[in-house]
Amino acid sequence: MSTFFKVKKGLNVQPVASPTLTENGDIAVDSSTNKAIVRTNGADHNIVTEDQTQTLTGKTIDGDDNTLSDIGISSLKTDAGAPSTFISRDGSGVVISTKAVPTGAVVGESDSQTLTNKTIDGDDNTVQDLPLTSLKTVLGDANEFIVRDGSGIVVSAKSVPTGDVVGTSDSQSLTNKTIDGDNNTISDIGIGSIKTDAGAASTFISRDGSGVVISTKAVPTGAVVGESDSQTLTNKTIDGDANTLSDIAVTSLKTDAGAASTFISRDGSGVIISTKAVPTGAVVGVSDTQTITNKDIDGGTASNSLRITVPKNTKANLDGLTRKEATLVYASDEDALYVDTGATLNKLADSAGAIVARASSIDTGNVANNTVTYMAFGAANFDTGSGVTGATSNVTVSGTGWKFTAPTTGYYLVGARVQVASATGFNGSSERLLLQAVATSGTITLGRYVPSTTDTSPQVSGTQIVQMTATDTLQIAFQQNSGGALPSDSGEVFIHRI
Repeated sequence: MSTFFKVKKGLNVQPVASPTLTENGDIAVDSSTNKAIVRTNGADHNIVTEDQTQTLTGKTIDGDDNTLSDIGISSLKTDAGAPSTFISRDGSGVVISTKAVPTGAVVGESDSQTLTNKTIDGDDNTVQDLPLTSLKTVLGDANEFIVRDGSGIVVSAKSVPTGDVVGTSDSQSLTNKTIDGDNNTISDIGIGSIKTDAGAASTFISRDGSGVVISTKAVPTGAVVGESDSQTLTNKTIDGDANTLSDIAVTSLKTDAGAASTFISRDGSGVIISTKAVPTGAVVGVSDTQTITNKDIDGGTASNSLRITVPKNTKANLDGLTRKEATLVYASDEDALYVDTGATLNKLADSAGAIVARASSIDTGNVANNTVTYMAFGAANFDTGSGVTGATSNVTVSGTGWKFTAPTTGYYLVGARVQVASATGFNGSSERLLLQAVATSGTITLGRYVPSTTDTSPQVSGTQIVQMTATDTLQIAFQQNSGGALPSDSGEVFIHRI
């Protein structure tokens, strides 16, 4: 039979400095670190709570199952084995760090930048609108045209004329010319050769939807963000609905001094808020093994989800535990609740449940003279422990008739009354009635009675406390020595665990 109790003061695990846990399942609070510890798999582990600020190690946080935001570039993992490399994806989409980061600025696809120490192959690149001043100055080739020899190699062998004549192959300086890239191949053009346009200052050079070169997108004051470049972003709003963020460390979440020591949660509309205060102690999890202190726990109306279960073991094992004041434990072999006073375990009154049996009628058959007769009582008026069994007729063989079997170990209050009928009466001296409780543990006298000579319906009754162990049996024995058999006239019995 299960019994539930409301714990109003909570269960307390007293903090100790550097506690020693020996058994799997042991729980302690280390006063030197203010952390809860549990022993599992033969080792001590700090208990991780759901929302407490703690440093986690050995964890994998999957961005597919978690939403991470406001991550600073410094929160990405440092890998000393891959220094000065870009973070990118290979052909299979796996994140790798193999491309070296240059010592200078990274070249963007459409950024306005000055390149040095580069070789730009005209076979793989199209360069246009380059002024002549963008070509490399070589003092050894002064006043010479740049041309190709018979093998197609670029050389500086033709002298530049002093005049302005434009010839097919003359060395000349051209001004006010438009060179169409569709009809010309231009290579080795430095960034400084691109035309300066004061009206389009601080803009990117790009193409519109028709392919026309335009300068409308403003160049940011900071570095341009590349698709896969390792960069630190500031003053940005990244919408998680349109972007996928992963591997975000908890330290990358935004610090808000105005919402210090609060949980991050969602309100009824799904909006992120920080209103619930973080407790100074550990956060209580739904199923975490934790020690709760300084709480008033109101269990409310008992249900399958609202009840408190206390630790249980056999009474012998409970006796072997170190005493701890104000602790509740349950003796599973006695179905009883005990309270620890700090010195002893005391059973709570009626904690095992009321075990009561009563019968108010008796077999009216004859009771032989001077013979121990085990009385048979009628159907039980009630029997909460289902302990009453046996025949409904009086018997003289122990254990074969009506009996009560103790469902649990404890003390039982036993009371009985038997009345007989005598047509001639008793002698008033030596003839008597004897009523006993015969239990597995021994026989206890309930009552003796010496009827008077005029008492034709004498009765004997009595009560005693009998100590019984679970499965012990008890019978009511009656004996009379009137000289002949007497019919039992009436009787009753009651048994109550106390």
